[in-house]
Amino acid sequence: MEKLEKLKAEFAGCTAEEKMHFIQAIMPEICNIFLENQEKFMQEMMPVCMQAMNAGKMDMPKMMGMFMNMMKGKD
Repeated sequence: MEKLEKLKAEFAGCTAEEKMHFIQAIMPEICNIFLENQEKFMQEMMPVCMQAMNAGKMDMPKMMGMFMNMMKGKD
C-alpha cells in the first residue's frame, strides 16, 4: 500500500490539466479491469464512488444527462 499512497500523493500535487491527462492515460487499463470481473469491480467501486459523490456534492443526474447527450452525439 505504500506504493499506492506515494502515487496518490504525487497525483494530488499535479495540476488539474495533468490530472486529466493522467486519467485519460489510465482509462484503458481501468476499462480492462472492469471487463475482467464486472461484478467485483462494481461491488468494490460503487461504495467509493457514492462516498466521493456525497462528499463532493456531485450532481449525478446532471452528470448522467451530460454523458447520455455525449453518447447520442457519437451515433
